[in-house]
Amino acid sequence: MLYFIKCGHKITIDKIIKLSGLTARTLRHWEEIGLLTPFPRLRSNYKRFYRGGDVLVLQQILLMKRTGMSLKDIKAKITVVNKENIKLLLEQERNLKKEIETISRIVKTVSKTVQSLRGKPTGHLSDYDILSCFEKK
Repeated sequence: MLYFIKCGHKITIDKIIKLSGLTARTLRHWEEIGLLTPFPRLRSNYKRFYRGGDVLVLQQILLMKRTGMSLKDIKAKITVVNKENIKLLLEQERNLKKEIETISRIVKTVSKTVQSLRGKPTGHLSDYDILSCFEKK
């Protein structure tokens, strides 16, 4: 993706859909409310294109949505790529790493619980062991 950003190439809406899993309708809605601004359509084929910077904006939108932020709040935070965005991305990276750690603890606890329920030796599973994996750290 950084190739598009550095070289100023355009990327089609079809490619964005394929890479992101979003629908064309979602992208159009985000354009309508001002979150995304596509490159002007080409007269020859009327295809919708995005620039490399739009890919970074889309990444920010998807990351913020993942944290439960509303589109209205996302719109207020979206800016051009700058140092503030780097801070935001680093914060989101930290949050995602914490989420991975939590999910990993939950998976281990579920595994131990399943083994215990199957009668396999896992050691004693206390109520604390079973529920502490959900604890916010």
